[in-house]
Amino acid sequence: MRTGLLAQKLGMTRIFTDDGNHIPVSVLKVDNCQVIAVHGVSVSHRSHGSTGQRQSPGKMFKNKKMAGHLGAERVTTQSLEVMAADARRGILMIKGSVPGSPGGFVLVKDAAKRRAPEGLPFPAALRQPPTAAESSEGGA
Repeated sequence: MRTGLLAQKLGMTRIFTDDGNHIPVSVLKVDNCQVIAVHGVSVSHRSHGSTGQRQSPGKMFKNKKMAGHLGAERVTTQSLEVMAADARRGILMIKGSVPGSPGGFVLVKDAAKRRAPEGLPFPAALRQPPTAAESSEGGA
């Protein structure tokens, strides 16, 4: 199973086909792929403090300004097509619209409802146990 990769959305542009038609594409940048561990919350200015008054009026008034959940939902668009890839610059061009604003991060992974083509590269390989011929050569 392939895990996918994290890319930054740069925006949208278009690609022209040989017959002159244009295809809208989302441009994603894959840069400096590494695994990092992030833990804890350091931004505390978005957490609420006291929300009401004292015993009187004993309620919270409507339309009180509070922190929201803008952008907290996860949106998945399935089976998008990769139109072009530039490995040197780390650019992926995906056909159609990719959810999120420019500068936001996007998880790109294999389609869940389509069979993967033969010969896909994997980022890691599993070790095979040595054969009898290899183990007898190494012990000599």
